[in-house]
Amino acid sequence: MRTATSLTALGLVLVACGGGESSADPSSSSIGVSTGRPTATVEATPEATVIAALDHLANHRISALVYTMAKPEELAEMKSKWAEMRKEPPSAAEDAQFKEVMSRLTAKGAEEALFAEIQPHLAEAQQQLGMMAGMAPMMAAGAIQDSGAPEDALMMVETLGQKFAQMNIASEDNAKKAISILCKAAREIDVADGAAMQKLGFDEALGKVDVAYAAVMDVLEIYGIDLSSTFNSVEIETLSTKGDRAELELTFSMFGMEPQTVPFEMERIDGRWYGVENAPAAQAEMGDDSWTAR
Repeated sequence: MRTATSLTALGLVLVACGGGESSADPSSSSIGVSTGRPTATVEATPEATVIAALDHLANHRISALVYTMAKPEELAEMKSKWAEMRKEPPSAAEDAQFKEVMSRLTAKGAEEALFAEIQPHLAEAQQQLGMMAGMAPMMAAGAIQDSGAPEDALMMVETLGQKFAQMNIASEDNAKKAISILCKAAREIDVADGAAMQKLGFDEALGKVDVAYAAVMDVLEIYGIDLSSTFNSVEIETLSTKGDRAELELTFSMFGMEPQTVPFEMERIDGRWYGVENAPAAQAEMGDDSWTAR
């Protein structure tokens, strides 16, 4: 549904670009950038830039993440796409569905009404989650092997499956907390229909994404999925810096797993550091030597 997913889609695009203040590295020098609503920083080193990105993710600042990490042309493209989306009104069916969802989340007594609706289905949802979590590693095994991904990728999928299987979906207390978070976020987002959505400027929409992202992170934490801890666990080492190119290693631990190390490359453009797509270190890790450095 176009209307109901517009903000979510924008948020996913922004995360894919990917990162304002950063307290993780007080020695890095930063220059404030005037961007309108969000606050962004230009970090002096590639390592400090990654630290800032992780800090934004851990602290629910998608708006600052995009202004810190998106290249100028990428930012311009996102703004252009959002402007085009605003020109296309949703269909009557889409708008009606979006209104219904938002009205149910924001109505007086919404928390009690939604819990009464889902309470009879919690035990069944727990069973379905267990089945899905058990099947995921088997389904992923073939794809991981065919892609040439590192062997520990399957171990990560298996660990994630185990983590999701441990989520207490059947807990009525957890359900009430999650519903409360979602209702509060919907009221704060305060977008009742397609017309209200189309009035949002790009930076206003980013502000809504911040609220939605924070709510999702808080709900996941209720069920034992603490992604902020993962972001905060990252250790960064700069392996080499040659001119405007830098090679780094990121080591992190997800949900108590054995620490994983992944390569990450960056490039400096007009004094700012950005992640490199299809970087050679990452593709070498994947067994792909087709990337040619610029």
